[in-house]
Amino acid sequence: YTQVSGIWQSVWLEEVPPLHIADLKITTDAEKGSIGIKPELANDRQGRLLRVRVFDGDTVVHDTEPTNGDGFELVLSDPKLWSPDTPHLYDLEVSLLTPGGELVDQVRSYAGIRSVGKTWDADGHWRFTLNGKPIFHLGPLDQGWWPDGLLTPPSDEAMQFEIEWLKSAGFNMIRKHIKVEPRLYYY
Repeated sequence: YTQVSGIWQSVWLEEVPPLHIADLKITTDAEKGSIGIKPELANDRQGRLLRVRVFDGDTVVHDTEPTNGDGFELVLSDPKLWSPDTPHLYDLEVSLLTPGGELVDQVRSYAGIRSVGKTWDADGHWRFTLNGKPIFHLGPLDQGWWPDGLLTPPSDEAMQFEIEWLKSAGFNMIRKHIKVEPRLYYY
């Protein structure tokens, strides 16, 4: 390997109010067609309200009333499950509000509704499942090296091209070796 040092992923600073949404814990359940969201708030949230909206493209498919609860389980009426052949993602918007409805903080994220598991086949061997159905994982071990940037992808388009090319070659997964890619790669 060529020696590498320095920053190789996106770095940013963001100014936030003292009371803000620090993180989101997102879970999904393919059987229920639900997205679970548990916001983690920095500092005291007394008297503050949370609101969650789920988008499918530009369409709002779920909108909660502002509540002082700690988490949400949002059941969608006609969920589109994520799979390698249909990698559908829902956009999420979580808002932190004052009791009067004034916006304090807002974050956006995304989720794909899917379930992963395992089952026994007819010969008594374990098989991986995706959304309750057996799936054979077929893909390369990707070490994440780029000829013109070493650990740094040359562009967003290069990352997308790599994934689309591997999919067109018949693969349904990519196993990363040691390296963690920029978050955009996984999106």
